Amino acid sequence: MPFEQPGVWDAVRSGSGRAGVCRPGGRVMRGGRVVRRWAALAMVAGLVAAGCSSSSDSQGVVSTSAAPTSAASEPGTTAAGTDDSTTTTASAGPVSLVVGVDTDPPSLDPAGNTSSFTAGSVLLAVFDVLMLPSEQGGPPEPMLLESLTEAPDRLSWELKLRPGLTFSDGTPLDAEAVKFNLDRQKVSIYNSPALEPVTAIEVIDPLTVVLRLQKPWVAMPSALSGVVGLMASPTAVQERGEQFGRNPVGAGAFVFEEWAPNDHITVKKNPSYQGRDPAVVDEIEFRFISEENARVAALKAGDIDAMTGIVQDNIDALAGDSAFQVVDPPTQGYGLAWINTTKPGLDDARVRRALDLAVDRDAIAEAFDGDSYAETGWGPFPRDNPWFLEPDPPPSFDPDEARRLLAEYGQPVSLTYKSFATPQSVVDQIKATIDYWKAVGVDAQLEIVPDATQLVTDVVLGNFDMASWANGTGLEPDTVLYPFFHSAGSRNFSKFSNAEVDAALEAGRSEADPVKRKEHYDTVQRLLREQMPVLFSQFGSIFVAGRAELTGIDAPVAFFPSRTVGVAG
Repeated sequence: MPFEQPGVWDAVRSGSGRAGVCRPGGRVMRGGRVVRRWAALAMVAGLVAAGCSSSSDSQGVVSTSAAPTSAASEPGTTAAGTDDSTTTTASAGPVSLVVGVDTDPPSLDPAGNTSSFTAGSVLLAVFDVLMLPSEQGGPPEPMLLESLTEAPDRLSWELKLRPGLTFSDGTPLDAEAVKFNLDRQKVSIYNSPALEPVTAIEVIDPLTVVLRLQKPWVAMPSALSGVVGLMASPTAVQERGEQFGRNPVGAGAFVFEEWAPNDHITVKKNPSYQGRDPAVVDEIEFRFISEENARVAALKAGDIDAMTGIVQDNIDALAGDSAFQVVDPPTQGYGLAWINTTKPGLDDARVRRALDLAVDRDAIAEAFDGDSYAETGWGPFPRDNPWFLEPDPPPSFDPDEARRLLAEYGQPVSLTYKSFATPQSVVDQIKATIDYWKAVGVDAQLEIVPDATQLVTDVVLGNFDMASWANGTGLEPDTVLYPFFHSAGSRNFSKFSNAEVDAALEAGRSEADPVKRKEHYDTVQRLLREQMPVLFSQFGSIFVAGRAELTGIDAPVAFFPSRTVGVAG
């Protein structure tokens, strides 16, 4: 199914904030070492810790203390300030790997439609980001930035770039380039609400940008660790225009090589990389194999070296074979069904609640234990997330109440549920769900679309009644909730509009007190359960499998870990 990355998925579960990361009059974050925790390019990062000491930093600066990695860094070494536990070793000579992924992405332009698993894997390779989610789920750490400082009045943030950075085409990665990228995102039809609080982007000097706000915005560091923080070469964007999304240029550890539609995308190691998270292997081919079982067969046959997937049966089969290794990361996201709330019948909350009550989730989970989604989802946060609100009363299977709500609505309800044909276990679950709806009187049909790209297009254009999807979860509630459930949200594909939800989301953006912030987001979760703009299904993760001799595939990222993967020997 398509994966929505306002980013990207946070690769970590809940984690404590680091000591000394905030102070009155301006929060402080300090990045002492590099970690490979991209959180799926991100959108989400760590929860700012409460009760921080004001003595940790008198300047209110988010800064880095690690030196940049030399472009000549050798495979098997780590950059200054990196975590030695992530060191991998590459075999002698050039190393090329083939990774099986699902399908062509819609675009590789960070300001375009990047809603797919494959896009996340390639973006992770080609682009560096302004801020990087931290290792332990704490506040984001600077990556391309040297520091990020919130003003004492909380109405602006100052971005200080690391000096001497360039894109892979030689274009300077300076303050003008940052402004160019953020200006693009401000007008992007996909991402503009992600920077909605920003009223002005000002270049102060070649290494300094100031972002002015209409009101305080707690989630600025997390926003800059997301897709809007990915920096694209202004030269390439201007020269290539609409074709930039098919031929991107960034400042990442790899450079884009080619895209053969319906076949593969290839990236090669960036020989002039100046960043802090270098590649180990020389080349990666992301090969499109839409059916997950076919990916497994290709891995076993030696046609590919690694793959991504979500089907539990495949995890079990590969984990039992000593020729392969499987990494099953922590909870990263949740499955859901978008409900187009502009459609007759589906525009009524009673009907949407009836659809939820009509389905016996436990029975479906027992009958179709085929994917890696293990925990039933009653909202966008899993139970081990500090923002989770326990449902009260707990949701239940109640077909009689579903029939009552439909009778109260008083009109026939019909809908078409869109999905694509892989994995089959997910399609089987959808078919069973539709049977439950039919049992309470809903005229429901399943439509299988050709591939994930078509499904993404249909959803983005509003050409659906209900549709399969997956979203990322994480520790920054603004980025987990606002894009999807605010009436002006960039990923609000349900077209859901509720004044109380909007008010709570807007209050949560500005509130610095974690306790008060939690109250706002509790309100959002209660209202989502009442209004049901989507049907939440289950939480889970993308697993990565590969040949036994691969190293670094256990890096805690949500997509394929292109920067850490290597070959032992």
